[in-house]
Amino acid sequence: MVRRTPMAPHDLEFAVAELPMSRRRLLRRLDERAESGSESIARCLLEDAGFRVDIQVRVPFTDLDRIDLVVEGRIAVEC
Repeated sequence: MVRRTPMAPHDLEFAVAELPMSRRRLLRRLDERAESGSESIARCLLEDAGFRVDIQVRVPFTDLDRIDLVVEGRIAVEC
């Protein structure tokens, strides 16, 4: 949940540099559009399973401003 942290991207990269090499690859999976940890976990699990996942998709003409995840352009997921 990078969006709600006071850390700037370069601060986050510095912090990740302290991690073991096996964990540093996780930085590539961060997405500042995510609004919750559960949303990030769901996205990563879906992507690992081979699905294409769009994040924070705008939905016109509904009560929702955005949908957390849209899987394969068909399934809306709110986390």
